[in-house]
Amino acid sequence: AIFLLSAGCSQAQETSVVPAGKGSYASFPPNPSKEVQSVLSRPLYVTEEAINQKRALPTNGWWTNLLVDKFSGQLWSFPHQIRANENGIEFSYPVKWNDEGRDPISDYPLKISGLDFKPQDARAKNWGDWTLTFRQAQSAEKYWDITLGRGIPYVWIECKNAAPIIQSGNDARFFDVKNQAVQFPFSGEAVGLDYAGRKYGIFAPNNTRFLLNGDKLNTEFTGEKTYLVIAPLPSANDLAAFHQHAYAIPRDSKMNWLYQPEKAQVTTGWHLTTEPLKGTEKRLIQGWLPHHWRDTIHNLKFEKVQYRTPRGAMKTAIGTDFRIIYSFNGLPPILPAPQKTGLPHDFDATRMKDYLTRYATRKEYGEDTYWGGKHLLQMAQYMMAARALNDPSFETLRDNLKAALTDWFSYTPGEKAHYFARYPKWKALVGFNTSYGSEAFNDHHFHYGYFATASALLGMVDPDWLRDYGPMARLVAKEYANYERDEEFPHLRTFDVWEGHSWAGGFSSPTGNNQESSSEAVQSWAGLFMLGQALGDDKMTATGAMGYTMETRATMEYWFNIHGDNFSANYKQPIVGMVWSGGQLFGTYFSGDPAWVYAIQWLPMSPALDYLNRDPIWAKKSFETMLKLRKEKEGKAEIEDLGPALGNVVLAYQGQFDSDSVAAKLDELWEKNSPIARDNDTPGLTYYGTHSRRNLGEIQWNYHLDAPLSRVYFNPRRKIWSYVVYNPSDKVKKVTVYKDSASIGSVDAAPHKLTVAHQLKPLAAK
Repeated sequence: AIFLLSAGCSQAQETSVVPAGKGSYASFPPNPSKEVQSVLSRPLYVTEEAINQKRALPTNGWWTNLLVDKFSGQLWSFPHQIRANENGIEFSYPVKWNDEGRDPISDYPLKISGLDFKPQDARAKNWGDWTLTFRQAQSAEKYWDITLGRGIPYVWIECKNAAPIIQSGNDARFFDVKNQAVQFPFSGEAVGLDYAGRKYGIFAPNNTRFLLNGDKLNTEFTGEKTYLVIAPLPSANDLAAFHQHAYAIPRDSKMNWLYQPEKAQVTTGWHLTTEPLKGTEKRLIQGWLPHHWRDTIHNLKFEKVQYRTPRGAMKTAIGTDFRIIYSFNGLPPILPAPQKTGLPHDFDATRMKDYLTRYATRKEYGEDTYWGGKHLLQMAQYMMAARALNDPSFETLRDNLKAALTDWFSYTPGEKAHYFARYPKWKALVGFNTSYGSEAFNDHHFHYGYFATASALLGMVDPDWLRDYGPMARLVAKEYANYERDEEFPHLRTFDVWEGHSWAGGFSSPTGNNQESSSEAVQSWAGLFMLGQALGDDKMTATGAMGYTMETRATMEYWFNIHGDNFSANYKQPIVGMVWSGGQLFGTYFSGDPAWVYAIQWLPMSPALDYLNRDPIWAKKSFETMLKLRKEKEGKAEIEDLGPALGNVVLAYQGQFDSDSVAAKLDELWEKNSPIARDNDTPGLTYYGTHSRRNLGEIQWNYHLDAPLSRVYFNPRRKIWSYVVYNPSDKVKKVTVYKDSASIGSVDAAPHKLTVAHQLKPLAAK
């Protein structure tokens, strides 16, 4: 049967209040806008089989444009991409980049059609964590099922009553497993195709008959099995090796993870469920990107076969089960209270008190989930700073945040903003008011990551509130990062498990998905991690650790190209502002200012962004490059010219590796009455963070504690070690300190407090 699944009805449904702890949400968006209504009533292209499984429909994926378009846009599975159309599919294998180095050129595609085959559309049939099967059907008795997966250099076409025809060009050369020319008609199971500087392997059931008619290769199946497998080959000599694994079709893919704070490790296990279309070989060729194999512990046994992709070199390994271990030595929820150091431009407690007192007068917060979320985090960070400093503004700041979050986490019929509502057919929970397309799932991890982080911080100082509103905080976090496979929400909605980073586009687009702010994506994981700790939810904590370790590495590889070998040689910019499925761009959606291209990867200021300073020399160079590029484009590069919002982002980043200079600049701007230092917004947080880092010194990445919310610092100027740990439990906890994997001491962490221990003897002696 050919039909469309409607994600909702065109008329508004009755809305009721659904309780979640002491919080609540709307059962359906009340009085939905045209934009919301278009999402709720949008036809979806899903097979009846998938509908009957009652699976939560994914969004924000590398392939989810397929769900909302009659035929798919570009599905970048790497090293190739395919596009479904009214004739079948186009198979593109890029081998060069455009002149700007932004995008690989998808020219000279193989056009794959079927004899008397006109599919009506393309529909998602089955999907795993990094694999997909979709159906192109002309009727219930005439269709193709097409399977592909991220990093898997094959496409499987399982045919029913529609034998494929591959159109290339009149100058194409065909060869066999010995790289000898093929004479047609040809009966066999493996044919190589050399066309437009590209090599392909074509694999079929035994005794398939191939006939060449001009530039079209026709297939005739002689048995009951009717399928074709196509693979992009690095060279003609790879045809035999690819033939061996071509018939192991992936039916499912799952990545699971384990977080072990005592080892400072996240272990990821990757499993492919395969079915041999013929023979007994179940192993297939799986590709891996730099964030998988660089600076990790893994069991990947790489073959000689490699590919260039928009994410750099893709190495390949053969198998169905793989393991990759990432290091992760925790992170504190906030930096400790600044202290005087006796240095020039020292910490001024009176000035910090002024920042806190003034901010405590602010009770407003944004109407939409992005700006409202940013305000929630800001409230939470000022609250934590006041608590660390024992400032009397703490209670007011806490109460302001509590009132704001309680408002967001409670739905009252008739209210116009500050609530969440279900999309029942999508199995989604959307915050209102929406912004930047969030009604269509855009940027959910950006928006709701702020809610998760603010909820975690409030829960750490007010466990009673978290007990009451934790159920709503959990639902909002699971909306973008569901760590269960319970189909309450799609699994890890915004995260590309294989590519190692999130995608911001809800429905994707005909050219693939994209993400701009890598740092806000990272914050969404840090928020999940901290909320898991505050709730005592080990699964949530582990998922936050997994996402954080992978997304931070992907950020440094694919946005910052820190090793210098991932971008095309044609790409002349130092970093990327937006990563796309098939390329990258030095720019943003909202500004062409080079400072913002960098800054959107540097916010919001938080200990969670310290991965940007893991190599302080590189971080300083990156900062200087930003100033140089801004000078060239905008004609000026002084901090004073940036304004309070951008200026504070830039100073907070600089403070990670040069807090002395930032302390001096903040004093200078204060004396000049510059809003960068005086504004009642982020300057107080910049000031607090700068002077806290000045006191702590440098992060010691080869040290860790077995408490997740922790970090080790060393101040070389003062020769002081600092062991910072937050204990979210109700009891004193003895926390073990490790250097690499060796236990070297312990710290007693007080309950519900940030403990800062200095000069622990086993370390001070070293």
